[in-house]
Amino acid sequence: MKDKFKHQPFEIIAINLDKDRKLADEFIASQKINFPIAFDPQAVVAGQYNIEGMPSSYLVDPEGKLRLRYTGFWNKSKNEKEKVIYNLLQKMKKHPLKQL
Repeated sequence: MKDKFKHQPFEIIAINLDKDRKLADEFIASQKINFPIAFDPQAVVAGQYNIEGMPSSYLVDPEGKLRLRYTGFWNKSKNEKEKVIYNLLQKMKKHPLKQL
């Protein structure tokens, strides 16, 4: 998905909650991942976002507004999520953020 939106103001950041860093690194190495992954074994971020299940996905706009919350694997409805992301990016083009 990152490649699909590579020319847009879009970024994917993963947060791994595994307590065992070695297991997390082994899993990450087995996947085709092309985005940054933060390691959060104390689940600080999970607590802040009230994670209900794993994996959880959030689409946050540049102003910090939550636009999409989804629990489950992205591939279950990948086309639907890509459409939501595309529509949000188009909306941002029509109404760009104010410069600070």
